[in-house]
Amino acid sequence: MDKAELKRYLPLKREAEELKLQAEHLAEDIRSLKAVAVDGMPKGSSVNDSIGNLVARADKIRRDYLHKYDAALCELYKIERCIESLDDETERRLMRKRYIQGLHWEDICVEMNYSWKQIHRIHSKILSIISKDDIE
Repeated sequence: MDKAELKRYLPLKREAEELKLQAEHLAEDIRSLKAVAVDGMPKGSSVNDSIGNLVARADKIRRDYLHKYDAALCELYKIERCIESLDDETERRLMRKRYIQGLHWEDICVEMNYSWKQIHRIHSKILSIISKDDIE
């Protein structure tokens, strides 16, 4: 795993949340369409077909959102697993703060009580470790 893949965590997390919300909104829309369709009154066949078509299209879009949401969760999990696979607790903390929490380097230095240079030395070491793990 490289730095670019790690940096995708936060945007991917936001995208996953948006996809989940979209799927939930569509599910609500589908329920409201079905409620309109099942009122017990006789209707012509064209009305039922159009509502059925709307429900089918909305459900397909909802399933597409859920499929993309699932793919995003898999990527997030892959990044988290990579970070958790590090042996050193300090390294795991640094990587979580930078890539999962999205903190700036200055804040990480203060929170972990390390110098800027030392933080970057540790980070560079971690990147070389995780890139080697991908090769092996």
